[in-house]
Amino acid sequence: MSTRLTVRGMSSLAHLVTQAEILTSSIRREMFDGREHIVVPAVMAKLKVMNDAIVPPEEWIASVEAWNGRPVIFLHPEQNGQYISVASSPDVFEKAIGFVFNTKFVDGKLKGELWIDEKKVERAGQMQYFQEMLSGEVKEVSTGYISDAFREPGEFNGERYTFVHRFLRPDHLAILPGQIGACSVADGCGAPRVNSAHCCDACAESLDDAIEFLQKSGVSVSAVKTLATLLEE
Repeated sequence: MSTRLTVRGMSSLAHLVTQAEILTSSIRREMFDGREHIVVPAVMAKLKVMNDAIVPPEEWIASVEAWNGRPVIFLHPEQNGQYISVASSPDVFEKAIGFVFNTKFVDGKLKGELWIDEKKVERAGQMQYFQEMLSGEVKEVSTGYISDAFREPGEFNGERYTFVHRFLRPDHLAILPGQIGACSVADGCGAPRVNSAHCCDACAESLDDAIEFLQKSGVSVSAVKTLATLLEE
């Protein structure tokens, strides 16, 4: 059972609860194709304007099944300054570190699980970055897909767009070391991200009590220190 902490009298309550849920999310280990994989929950995209375009909810819904089995890779692959498909060549495809599974579109968000092969992360030279993710630090992600773009200028949530993307053909999910995604962590995307909150009664009278609670819940010391810094700002 997951837990949620209530801190009386703190203006950062919502932030604390959100971060605590992220840090205690169900990252787990599973066997896949004869190898152990680390499963990380993610919010891959959401209903918003991205790169001067919007994907209508019905298009996200129609693409859900096609996201399952798509490769996970560090950074969008490029060739001669142009983005390319992960499947464009064996050399690109072998850089994949895992796959997307259990995709769904709910509450305006494209959610899924990243099944990641730790040995392939090590081969990619990103172990420190990946360990930060496993300790609860939310990392930037970005969807890579092919679509038909229709020029239909409009506005969504006060933001203008020029194109509507339809008939999505999912290609990959990129993790973005050193980059910010079109649906960023600040926007509510990223990994690890939990998909829902389950709670039981727990209260703390002070920040010290809150930190103690999180440590007892299994949150890493480094992540707790990060939380404390955020709450004191």
